[in-house]
Amino acid sequence: MWLLLWMPLMAYGQLPAGFTQRKLADKLKEVIELVHAPDGRIFMAERSGNVKVYQNGTVSTVHTVATTTDDEQGLLGITLHPQFATNGKCYIFYTNPAKKYHYLDLITINGTNQVSSSERVMQFDSIKGGLHNGGALRFKDNLLYVAIGESSTPADAIDLNTYRGKILRLTEDGQPAPGNPYYNEAGASRQKRSIWAIGMRNPWKMALDPVSQKLFVVNVGGTYEEINDVTSPDPAKKYNYGWDSGQKSGPQQDANTIQPVFAYTGESWGCAITTGVFFNPPTTNYPAEYRNRFYFTDWCRPWLRSIDATNPGAGHREFSAESFYRILGTSVGIDGNIYYVKYHEGTLWRLEYNASQAPAITNQPESKSIVEGDAVTFSVTANGVNPLMYQWQKNGVSIAGATASTFSISQVKPADAANYRCVVTNSAGSITSAEAKLTVLPFNARPVPRILQPASSLTYNVDDMVQFAAEATDAEDGTLPASAFRWELRQFHKDDPTSEHWHPGPAIAPGIKSGSFKASNGGELSPNLWIRLLLTVTDSKGRTGTDSVDIYPNKVTLTANATVPGVRLVMAGEDVAPFSRELVVGATIDLKAPLQHSVGDSLYEFAGWSHGGAASQTLRVPGANTTYTASYQFKSTAQNPFLGAPVALPGKIEAENFDFGGKEIAYHDATTGNSGKQHRENDDVDIEGCADVSGGYNIGYVATGEWLEYTVDITTAGRYTLAARVANPGGAKSFHVELDGQTVSGAIAVPVTGGFQAWQTVSVTTPELSTGRKILRVVMDATDFNLNYLTFALVDQPASLEVAITAPTNNTEFSAHANITVQASVTAGPSTISRVEFFQGSTKLGEDATSPYEYTWSHVAAGTYSITAKATTTTGQSAVSIPVTITVKPEMGGRTNLALNKPTVVSSTENGSFPGQSAVDGKLNTRWSSQFSDPQWIYVDLGAVYALSEVKITWEDARGKDYQLQVANVVGEWNDVKSITNNTALVNTHTGLNATGRYVRIYGTKRHNQYGYSIFELEVYGSSSTGTRSASDHSTTEFADEKLFVLYPNPAQTIVTIKGLESDCICTIVHLGTGHQYKVQTVNQYLDVSNLQTGTYVIEFSSGNRLIRKRFIKQ
Repeated sequence: MWLLLWMPLMAYGQLPAGFTQRKLADKLKEVIELVHAPDGRIFMAERSGNVKVYQNGTVSTVHTVATTTDDEQGLLGITLHPQFATNGKCYIFYTNPAKKYHYLDLITINGTNQVSSSERVMQFDSIKGGLHNGGALRFKDNLLYVAIGESSTPADAIDLNTYRGKILRLTEDGQPAPGNPYYNEAGASRQKRSIWAIGMRNPWKMALDPVSQKLFVVNVGGTYEEINDVTSPDPAKKYNYGWDSGQKSGPQQDANTIQPVFAYTGESWGCAITTGVFFNPPTTNYPAEYRNRFYFTDWCRPWLRSIDATNPGAGHREFSAESFYRILGTSVGIDGNIYYVKYHEGTLWRLEYNASQAPAITNQPESKSIVEGDAVTFSVTANGVNPLMYQWQKNGVSIAGATASTFSISQVKPADAANYRCVVTNSAGSITSAEAKLTVLPFNARPVPRILQPASSLTYNVDDMVQFAAEATDAEDGTLPASAFRWELRQFHKDDPTSEHWHPGPAIAPGIKSGSFKASNGGELSPNLWIRLLLTVTDSKGRTGTDSVDIYPNKVTLTANATVPGVRLVMAGEDVAPFSRELVVGATIDLKAPLQHSVGDSLYEFAGWSHGGAASQTLRVPGANTTYTASYQFKSTAQNPFLGAPVALPGKIEAENFDFGGKEIAYHDATTGNSGKQHRENDDVDIEGCADVSGGYNIGYVATGEWLEYTVDITTAGRYTLAARVANPGGAKSFHVELDGQTVSGAIAVPVTGGFQAWQTVSVTTPELSTGRKILRVVMDATDFNLNYLTFALVDQPASLEVAITAPTNNTEFSAHANITVQASVTAGPSTISRVEFFQGSTKLGEDATSPYEYTWSHVAAGTYSITAKATTTTGQSAVSIPVTITVKPEMGGRTNLALNKPTVVSSTENGSFPGQSAVDGKLNTRWSSQFSDPQWIYVDLGAVYALSEVKITWEDARGKDYQLQVANVVGEWNDVKSITNNTALVNTHTGLNATGRYVRIYGTKRHNQYGYSIFELEVYGSSSTGTRSASDHSTTEFADEKLFVLYPNPAQTIVTIKGLESDCICTIVHLGTGHQYKVQTVNQYLDVSNLQTGTYVIEFSSGNRLIRKRFIKQ
């Protein structure tokens, strides 16, 4: 939640002595963010899509993008390149008009505010909900940080294969940045390689401290509003800031997530943190106590508060209790002042400090024209030594009682027309403001609208269609036409008496008297919601009248329960079962149960929900009170990792996080009960609060022979430095560590540290440890010392391991259906080889465990293949060979793509990354893309004259809407074979052609969208022009082969059936938006696509010598 409204309109509040607010510009519209150029220009992003600049007291428009302002979408972020002064690069983040994607664009702005170029840097993942978009942009160390919200889908915040709910770290051209946590992970998606931090709800703003280089994120939270330090996310906590389907924030978060540096909640604070800025400019005249602070605001409250930039957890200070409401953009100027924008007021302000004593006017009263009978207010702001005294004058004569900074007339009369000014006085002097002229206009009655539908008694379910209708009359104009009507939807939310706010709802077209809208909850799960429909009508003289109606949702109570105690379930948030929640009917919620749960030393396994379905599912709130019960059945007495997954080594093991499983399973303790009684009180292990620098808990009250076990996952084979944090008041003490029953540490001596909370680190070096999941046991060999944690750091890895394919050699050719023997040699030094695996691409062919290492690949179909070998030692070390490429040629009479790898000529290219040759390289993850204009063309030289029977085009979304298929024997003498209009398909197969030629051209005359023409693959089929078989016969036979195969359902979510497959095969699945390829094995004609992200794909598989391609949509 961010785009909100606070109900009361407040007057100027009291600022600290010497500070004043100066208004610089007005008539802005919904400014989201502002940034300062080195030359003093201030660039501002308006949500409607305008980039504006404030320079020399004037505001002008620099650039405009097409976007939407429905829900919380629009132009949401702007930042300048660190070298903006020389390269003029400006980055913007915005929603596309169809509300399906967010874009990152780069525009280049020169010194006269002209845009010389504009280009698309990235298109992010599809939008799931209109709320929680994020959009903040910031450069640090010449890398671009991008904050993206979870799109009202909390579970996506920790999904490593989506951008949603993440902080991304990119190069300036949008590529994943080296040094990112998953940058070097083999096979990782682009999304995963781009991630810097996860677990974000709505990371709305980012701020960089110019002194410490700290990077803070203002994260609009759930129960708590958060300020997160994302300078160096903790790898031990998986870079996770805590938001997921459990919907916990602030101190509610799980212990293994990164806590915010500051968080707040409650009635006195507000509802949504909306701005944040470090104040550490090189020069400023602000007093020292206001520097080195991080200032922030909340949408539902008018305060400006700050925390210490060095020690943010030390509490907050209040700069002002008022005057800072409806703020969405703050920044620090090159002049050392704080700038900010009042969102709905549309004004740009500067916070100034002046230590002078005499009063000075900073904002003059403004002249106004008011209709007789309406109210008017004049205001003035000034600074100087307090107290300041005010006296308003009318035509130079003091007005009795008008002694505040504002002067109001509740009902203007003709006699009130005059010039008004204010005299401001303090102990050091006085000053008189400029005059403001009041012009009284003749009386004109306001029009009177009346909403007829819906009635205020109507109640709705989420996604119901609500009908609306209204009428309006005016004393002067009579019945007003539809053109006078303007509608607005607001989605209100109020969880406590002071947090009432609203989000903009879907837009309703103006100029209508009736219609319908969908009742949305915007992804919000609170039951404290309602919808307000507002109508504004305007008469012929510009007078307006308003009416509104509030409608409320139907609500039910849902209960989550389990058949065993202590189970943490997710049902619109996480809690221990049983628990209940009031929810709005029709809302979409997550319902999840853990697959396993421990009670004491007993392990239970999820058996099912009372209503059916998987352990993790999404459902819509039913229309009646309902209980969902998770059933569990006893599985075994066993131990399980405390944090749900093994502790990864290298890494850190907190001593108190020993496994679940109970006494004599996961631990042995000589006494009954937990002597510390501060953590895991149901276990008999003695745990107490720890005073070490890391805080948390430690194991204490130990006795000889006691032990604790931890499930670990050793990810890298090698020797390790095992370090332990210990405290010992006196005497000789020791302990040792075992791994799967074998001692790996020897006796570790515990030195005398001087007390149970006086901590030191001791370390030993382990022998070589192999990879894999193992049980680590810490055994106490003495009494009365404390253990805080263990760390494992890699010392060295085993000797170098090398593997190479010795046969076949690179570029060897085979005939179709040949049996190909692949051989590999391995150099492993003293290490022992466990196995050698052979791969074609990412698909495993087979393996061999003994030397000589080889595998025979039988009946290989025609195609080009990349073969690799992977060798693995008994300790888990592995190495992969350099790929070897082989070609299997089709049998005689096989069908050949005549255009494959043939020369191309194009009218233009978008840039060097999309050449014409990419349209004929046989790959569906490369493409030709033209410039963004009509007409454009590409032709391929087949090298000889052919009788052409079929042309197949696989388009990117930037497809040709209207185009011509042409052939020629001589370039320039083109003959039209086929004209295509209103094309809506991404794969066009033109069969039954009866044409002859050497050159084949696609000539585009009308594009599908604002981009150019973009072709993944252009295929041409036919036969020698002297052949005896007719082109039409050939085409019909081949096309009939493709029609034998049917994909259903399409679109689909989990399983696709390929009807017509005679045997299972490996399918290549290509995402047409990103070009990512996946290999999936069919099982009995079924293809599992549940792990694919939503989007449009092409599925490829072979039928004999024929490559079959089918388009498919994943929902």
